[in-house]
Amino acid sequence: MASAEAVPDPSPDAEVYAAHWGRVYETDESARTREWHCDFADCRAFIAPYCARAARGDGTVLDVGCGGSSFGDELRSAFGLERLVLTDIDPGIVRILRERHAARQRDDGKGAKTTCLVADCTSMPAIADDSVDVVVDKGTLDALHGEEDKLKMMRECARVVKKNAGVVVSVSFASAARAEFLRRVA
Repeated sequence: MASAEAVPDPSPDAEVYAAHWGRVYETDESARTREWHCDFADCRAFIAPYCARAARGDGTVLDVGCGGSSFGDELRSAFGLERLVLTDIDPGIVRILRERHAARQRDDGKGAKTTCLVADCTSMPAIADDSVDVVVDKGTLDALHGEEDKLKMMRECARVVKKNAGVVVSVSFASAARAEFLRRVA
């Protein structure tokens, strides 16, 4: 991938995160489809302006650290998204996502495609600079340990999102510390 910006090295804890989530998905079958923070209906109004704009312009939406959530499916259906990228650090859950989205893995001739990638949210070299209209973080930032990994994730989201046109939408539990962190890095 040719990159104007350097793709950062993965978090030193990437293997720890991958092992943890691998165990979660392997030992708790309900985690393979769980909505960790909220259902799509609960945040649809909040995310609608960004995803609707992406859909009108044949844009790409990235659901970073999606796990087995159906959120991406619901985004695509609700807004008619042509391109959806789903990422997670665990190869097992990405394999499940690929099976779930098998019919949409290939371009349908009109540009419509769902791509499922194994990726550490702090380093996503398979995603080009300035290529994503909307990055959706639904709890991934909360799952990271330490401010350095959180900063790396936000920098990586800023690298892939389109400059002067894209947006990073972060959905989380209400937290004054989280709001302060996002205000600081914005």
